Amino acid sequence: MKRLRKKAGGGSGSDKNMASINIQQFLYEHDGSMKRSTLIRELHSVGASIPTISQKLKDLEIDGSIKTSGDIIILVPICKAEQMLLHGNQNEDGSMEPIGHNQVSIPYDKTLFRVVDESDKLLDEITVDDGMIELLRAIWRHKIPTFHSCQGTEGDKAWIRFMWRKDVPRFLDLVPQSSNNAHWGLGFIEDEKNYQISFPPEDIARITEELNSKPIS
Repeated sequence: MKRLRKKAGGGSGSDKNMASINIQQFLYEHDGSMKRSTLIRELHSVGASIPTISQKLKDLEIDGSIKTSGDIIILVPICKAEQMLLHGNQNEDGSMEPIGHNQVSIPYDKTLFRVVDESDKLLDEITVDDGMIELLRAIWRHKIPTFHSCQGTEGDKAWIRFMWRKDVPRFLDLVPQSSNNAHWGLGFIEDEKNYQISFPPEDIARITEELNSKPIS
């Protein structure tokens, strides 16, 4: 989506530009959330009336596409099922190295993200490595959405990809430091615009326990 450009003369109350504005994409480009007043101000600057913006936001919230926390509007991203499931470790060249983990389908928190099939039908479950189930649930408990994950193998790190940049420090603040943290890694996945934290598989149980012991902020 092109960055919004201010109309000459400011917001005129006309809604002719509203149909071409994808609010979800706009929130996506702003790390998944934005202050309501800032969002309304920017949309109004390109010619959308405040009543129309407010109605559109209300419709999106009823639809489940966005949610609010105080004065913050939060995007609930939609992902394709085939994007959520990796059948191996992804190499630097983009190729996939099969790992053969047992994978199971589990319910997920649809207030954090939503997954649809090829016909855009909303799914109630996603498929994950069975060794990551409790860790993912612990992360979702803190209202942090995730994308891909992998439980790792002997000699290969486990990893989790996060939807938003801001959730990386949130996650790290919740996880205690240990001597093993020197073996952790942080990266940015350019193709998917996601942030990945990798760590030794033996840390999965420790991270899960610590996340479950922390109160929800």
